[in-house]
Amino acid sequence: RHWGKTTPQSILMGYEIAVTPIQLVTAYSAIANGGNLIEPHIVKEVRSPGGELLYRAEPRVIRRVMPAEVARRVQQMLLGVVQGGTATKADLEMFDVGGKSGTARRTVGGSYRAGNYTASFVGLFPGNDPQYVVLVKLDSPTGARFHGGDIAAPVTSVVLRAALAARDAALNRNELARVERRDPPPDASLNGPGALGAARVGQQRAAVAARREPDEGTLSYVIELPAADPAAPVVLAPRSVPDVGALGLRDAIRTLHSAGFRVRVVNSAAAGTFPVAGTIIGQGTLVQLGRPGS
Repeated sequence: RHWGKTTPQSILMGYEIAVTPIQLVTAYSAIANGGNLIEPHIVKEVRSPGGELLYRAEPRVIRRVMPAEVARRVQQMLLGVVQGGTATKADLEMFDVGGKSGTARRTVGGSYRAGNYTASFVGLFPGNDPQYVVLVKLDSPTGARFHGGDIAAPVTSVVLRAALAARDAALNRNELARVERRDPPPDASLNGPGALGAARVGQQRAAVAARREPDEGTLSYVIELPAADPAAPVVLAPRSVPDVGALGLRDAIRTLHSAGFRVRVVNSAAAGTFPVAGTIIGQGTLVQLGRPGS
């Protein structure tokens, strides 16, 4: 009842409406689930002190909000946002990520104020067969960069790298092996605005693969799926433990996660890792940061 003549124009830019984070994630989950709106749950299950299962949330379709073909086309558009649009910083080397960045003025005293923003990014991973929907929302960022594609999208990338490195992450790794990216990501410079480059992704990948070598330090998740036993666990290729002795705690953890390892901090003041830097171990292995008693 408080809307006015300019409301339609404002809604086109995402203003004059408000949703909670779980509502936003639920909406994008409908895209990920082929157009079916799934009832969200905060609690997965409840168990007794003895381990007896007392309650488990089961997926329940509320209704279909869009045809499956429409959901598929929207997924392709969201892929284009990361591959050549406003959120290229959410990209992963070996898996496609889809999503949408957002930047909105925040209200102060009942009116929108320039210089005070909310930066956000909603990501679908993997972008072509989603298992995760990730929302990163940053309130009132400071500094020269405040757009969602600049500061929220990279956080999404870090979160997904950590999930890939975690052995107990709720990921179907056999399905990940099926959708693993086999060639370098498209060059953002080749994608124009319009439909966010989604229609040209396939053609561009072939051209990019022929002329572009991975940058030094590029993280590569190599997944091997034994043909003889499709149900066997997926093994990630071994990697060298990076040297983080000169880094601060936060940067050391980020570096180890980016290399594909799980991390346990045993002494935040002690430099070094166990296994030591240079050791070749499998991705997903637990690396201790610092040594007990150091």
